[in-house]
Amino acid sequence: MRTARIDRRGLLLTLAGGAALWTLPFVLFKANRIMPGQARALAELLPAWGTLAFAAALAVAALAALAGRSALARLAAALLGIVALALAVAAASRALTPPGDKVVRVAAGGAAWVVLVALALLATDAITRLKPRPATRVLLLIAALAALLLALGSGAFDQLSVMRE
Repeated sequence: MRTARIDRRGLLLTLAGGAALWTLPFVLFKANRIMPGQARALAELLPAWGTLAFAAALAVAALAALAGRSALARLAAALLGIVALALAVAAASRALTPPGDKVVRVAAGGAAWVVLVALALLATDAITRLKPRPATRVLLLIAALAALLLALGSGAFDQLSVMRE
């Protein structure tokens, strides 16, 4: 009988993300540019179903990181976690910004950034385990750059720092 082994890299990334969510603020709220920021946890900003959906997506990523033998499943779980993280930060920003307010700033906190880095490292590890050919690696790089440029160009990051002139 073969025993299941826990992936050490996956364990490290899961512990880092979990510790960040437990100890660091998820978003920072500033009433204006002058006032100091107030740390806010995700659970106090989103409805219970939103927090549970985010936790479920991260749990899938953590399970894939710890026990997933399939590199494709690890990659899919990491990408699911990144999408869930982006949606959670955007929803938290929307919850903190009063309608019509033009001076409030909401920025991703330390927990969001650490979880993003952990999920990105999980995705990178999964791609490495897939052992793609050089042409596929170039296509993946182009796709990642296109997604970044699309996000920057579409104003997707405007939800992270809300200050409209």
